[in-house]
Amino acid sequence: MTFHNEDALNAAETAIEEGLAAEALEILAACDRDDPERALLATLAFIDIGQLADAGRELHVARAGLAADDALLHWVEAELALAEWRIEDARGFLERLVADEANVTALERLALCLDLAEDFEGADRLLARAHTLDPKDAPLPPRLSAEEFDAVVDEVLRNLPRAFKGALENTRIVIEPMPFAALVLPSDPGLTPPDILGLFTGSSQLERSDEDLELPPAIYLFQRNLERFSRDTLDLREQIRITLYHEIAHRLGFEEEGVDAMGLG
Repeated sequence: MTFHNEDALNAAETAIEEGLAAEALEILAACDRDDPERALLATLAFIDIGQLADAGRELHVARAGLAADDALLHWVEAELALAEWRIEDARGFLERLVADEANVTALERLALCLDLAEDFEGADRLLARAHTLDPKDAPLPPRLSAEEFDAVVDEVLRNLPRAFKGALENTRIVIEPMPFAALVLPSDPGLTPPDILGLFTGSSQLERSDEDLELPPAIYLFQRNLERFSRDTLDLREQIRITLYHEIAHRLGFEEEGVDAMGLG
């Protein structure tokens, strides 16, 4: 398929919005390499697929062609900083955007930064501002107490398919408000985005051996990310179930492709 440059940029932007980052990169490959708009879109696409070094190179191209105060540049800078777990840098970019003109997306991402800093009250204030701006598309996250969240997890565990129950032997279920830096692999932070809903750590059942001296495997659920991802309490309960099943599938040894094939992506 052949695009004119503007058409290609629009098509790539649509692909990114639809979660088709690889397709977006194919489209952008035909564009002018020095075009800063192309570079910004490529940065976002590489962030989406976890290739942060490539994202950084594309962002360098974008910086060379845009004014330092460009709002879209600040947005993409913030997204890469978040993906690399440079939370304070991301917060700085987003605070500038919100100060210039508050919008729902910037407020929500800034709230994520505050959540990661354990400023939960500050995060909730920002989410309330976003809701005021757009009540339909920025609903207030459903909130559960720690006890209520535990009860939902317990219910999901009781109703697990038999094939999954064995995967939980010697596997800890850990509920945290948010992910934290100690869970992030320094050599590849893209594997653990700050808005991740759940995480499996340790060896899968296919990898373990009698000589495996690692800490017991663990499944983490991140309560505030799950709440932010959900539209209401019913949806939250479903997202907890899906996320728990997804991480149990990793415990069984499935990679992302296999998890997606099981309908748990």
